[in-house]
Amino acid sequence: MFAIYKRELRSYFLTAMGYVFLTIFMIILGILFYFNNVTQNSADLQSYYQAVDPLYLIIFTVILTMRLMTDDKRNRTEVLLLTAPVSAGGIVMGKFFAAFSVYGLAVLSTIIYAIYAMIFAEIRLVVVIGGMIGLLLYGALFIAIGTFISALTDSQVVAAIATFCSLFFLYIAESFISFIPNSTVTNILYWLALDSKYSQISQGLLSVGHLVYFLSLTALFLFLTIRVVEKKRWA
Repeated sequence: MFAIYKRELRSYFLTAMGYVFLTIFMIILGILFYFNNVTQNSADLQSYYQAVDPLYLIIFTVILTMRLMTDDKRNRTEVLLLTAPVSAGGIVMGKFFAAFSVYGLAVLSTIIYAIYAMIFAEIRLVVVIGGMIGLLLYGALFIAIGTFISALTDSQVVAAIATFCSLFFLYIAESFISFIPNSTVTNILYWLALDSKYSQISQGLLSVGHLVYFLSLTALFLFLTIRVVEKKRWA
């Protein structure tokens, strides 16, 4: 797994992909910090993290994962990868952790905004920690879903569109609740809804239920991706 991880992580920075991702991430979150805090002379980082709309994270995920499982097919290295002495789980987890490492680096870099705010006023560390944990949990789930979808297709374009549509559905799922009379369906949609969960985490209200939600769904999609890779290997 570690060899796959190193290869994938290196590939992000041997091309422009990793640099483009980090640049876009920092620019967008920097703009949000500027308008939410700097222009308002506010050290309230809770409003800043709440302003980081999951829609931005969806776009970041698409950039990171659209090539994750399709690049080997395009570069004609898929057969070598599938016949290598590494398990399907090792392949999937290596690729997942490489993408998550790039994403995590981008998230951790936002600590500079907290440091900037700390210079001028007292800040609530629980909000900073909660906001960053929320971003990391969202990223892990989104990357797991993107990895799974990328494994289902040979096209980066198809993977990008399908990932965006799937994550966007989770993003707007809560808005359908008032239109559906069936309580079972509405309960499922409410459980799947992402926005309210992030809003609570960004306030420092991290519960066991939040962790179960994000970690269980992340594990589920990684498990499904492993099954897809195993199927390709035996085929």
